[in-house]
Amino acid sequence: MRVSKNQIINSSFLNAILLSAGCIFVAPLSFSDEASNSIDEILVTAQRRSESADDVPITLTVQNANDLRKAGIVDIRDLGNAVPGLSFLGQGAIAIPAIRGLQSFSGQAGTEQPTAIYIDGIYQPNQWSNYFDLVDIEQIEVLKGPQGSLYGRNSMGGAINITTVKPQYETKGKVTVKLGSYTGSDHNGNDKSIAGYVTGPIIDDVLAYSLSLYARDMAGYLTNDVTGQGTGGHEKWFARGKLLWEPSENTSIELHFFKTDRQDLETFATTALNGNSSAAFWDDGIVASRAWHVATELKGGSQPLLVKQESFSLKISHYFDGVGTLTSTTSANDYQTEFTVDLDTGTSAACKATFVCADFFQDYPSEDFQQEFLFTSDPMGKLSFVAGLYFYENDAGFDGNFAPVINSTGYAIRDQSLAGFISGSTVFVESQALFGSLTYEISDQLRLTLGGRYNDESIVGVGTYSGKVFPNGGELSDKTFTPRVAVHFDISDTLSIYGSYTEGRKGPILQSFSTADDYADYEDVEAIELGIKASGDNYRFNGAIFSYDYKNFQDQVWDGSASLLGNAESAEMQGIELDLVVNLTEALQVRAVASHLDTEYGPFEAAAFDTPNTPFGMTQVILQMEGEQMKLAPELTYGLSATHTTNVGAGELEATASVNYNDEVWFDYRKRVKQDDFHTVNASISYKPRSDGDLRISLYGTNLTNEAYFATALLGNSSDAPVYSPPRQIGVSVDYGF
Repeated sequence: MRVSKNQIINSSFLNAILLSAGCIFVAPLSFSDEASNSIDEILVTAQRRSESADDVPITLTVQNANDLRKAGIVDIRDLGNAVPGLSFLGQGAIAIPAIRGLQSFSGQAGTEQPTAIYIDGIYQPNQWSNYFDLVDIEQIEVLKGPQGSLYGRNSMGGAINITTVKPQYETKGKVTVKLGSYTGSDHNGNDKSIAGYVTGPIIDDVLAYSLSLYARDMAGYLTNDVTGQGTGGHEKWFARGKLLWEPSENTSIELHFFKTDRQDLETFATTALNGNSSAAFWDDGIVASRAWHVATELKGGSQPLLVKQESFSLKISHYFDGVGTLTSTTSANDYQTEFTVDLDTGTSAACKATFVCADFFQDYPSEDFQQEFLFTSDPMGKLSFVAGLYFYENDAGFDGNFAPVINSTGYAIRDQSLAGFISGSTVFVESQALFGSLTYEISDQLRLTLGGRYNDESIVGVGTYSGKVFPNGGELSDKTFTPRVAVHFDISDTLSIYGSYTEGRKGPILQSFSTADDYADYEDVEAIELGIKASGDNYRFNGAIFSYDYKNFQDQVWDGSASLLGNAESAEMQGIELDLVVNLTEALQVRAVASHLDTEYGPFEAAAFDTPNTPFGMTQVILQMEGEQMKLAPELTYGLSATHTTNVGAGELEATASVNYNDEVWFDYRKRVKQDDFHTVNASISYKPRSDGDLRISLYGTNLTNEAYFATALLGNSSDAPVYSPPRQIGVSVDYGF
């Protein structure tokens, strides 16, 4: 067998991390000579209480605002560059945070991802709105593996906990202004944003506030091949307000409000891969096939996306002296998502007349209500625990218009269909869960954790126009207990190991597009994990190996006559993850992360569209997937970054560079819509004067090698339609804190 140059390089990189980690274990004091090189302890709330990350028997990655800035991470989709085992490859405009290969590809109303996203403790169920910029962030914790014993809702694959700026009794704030330019495509576009927050007292030590604002105006880096003009811009803004009232030393009340609006011609900007579109077969057909080019008849030649969200939450905490803290969190979210998809990702009136080439307008309104009661105990001798009660209701709507009339501005008229096909439905979900985790100190070095989650859930759909109840004329219901067992052993003050067995379960998906009776039933995972954590004055290392048995996973499956929403039998995942941070000197910090993931489908018949394409679309083929690698599950990913800080004149000069590697992945079972392996390079240099206030001026570059790689893809019988990630961007950022 021939070994490629990339395989040699990638194997060498993984071995280098393992060798470095081994050196730490053999000679842990070798990095501890200079106290000035120290790495601060990381405090997390992964187990619903504040504690050192080294004491948590969970594989996790923590990033604060400064870490994100140095890594050039401004969008949640970039988070995988800093978190081994996490990817944000998607389908269309759906946000799919996949940890260790666990993911869902459905665009049906009410679909939730197996990896849960929480913002300030509030679950974010809407997968259409979970692409967002990371501003006003205090800390992000990414927990891997099923987390049902700690959270009341969907965390079968893991959890991403995002904590934003909190109200404080000291007046302070920060403003960040960025001006960038995309220089790697045929149409350069400017990218302007301003973000800021302010916090301070209203009544000293009693009442405080925080207010965060963000606005971004991106002109676009795409070329519309229909007009030859630039396109692909988006405008977005958000406002987040918080009030903190502490009427007594033991009681705190927080009120949160969040509102955002996004008008987007970038996220869903598809291109015909290798020109594969049915529109190309017609004399009037215009098809874009180059990276960062589009050619639909919709707004700007792209596919317009509108996302709005309003959220309220109320958190009340009371500490009972010597016993523990009881917290009530109440929240309500209101989402509105509208977009129009050009299924052939081209322009051809002749093809549109056949309805092979067609547009599809989709509207996904949803509302959810959440209530959680959480008790966090004080240590009771050798025992401590958390216990929670969680209620969840979600009304997720879908309104669809196949072949809508397109107005003169390129937007769909939602109630006018050329094909006469307008559909709609609402999926109703109700869930109650009891969850908890108990830790017992068997000895000074050994701790045992037992946990579990009992979930009682029902889901049913109702057609908007037909009144049909689906599936099968009645609701689906489930009552299930999923356990967790973990042990954690401190070998020394700087080295510990842990192991866990955890089960997870995720709710069903209904066929909301057509109110059909086919559905994907519950899916399950059994996860085994072994990990190691080491830390000293100048280094931190985390490593884990894991094995997952993924049962009844949800997908489109072949039932012998048609491809239907359903469950495949099984899949397996095994892998290793490594995360190493070392302060080599007072001035130089190096970080290396890597993930090796081995996935394999069990017995599974899948359907895929196959070439050659024709004026009337592609045909469907049936594939036996047993033994094949899972789609959108890269085998190897890694990243290496270095930050050098030095004093220059009357200030501090900081330079950071990072390189990230992603192995090949494919978006379809035929493995035709394939993204080859690629590297990306980011860099920044900043200067911080030593003066009053907190000023930092930065020059940054992202995707400096201008790699054209897929962020997501839309697949159908009339086209292969990936969306390319942004090209190279060069920009200037000014941060001022006070």
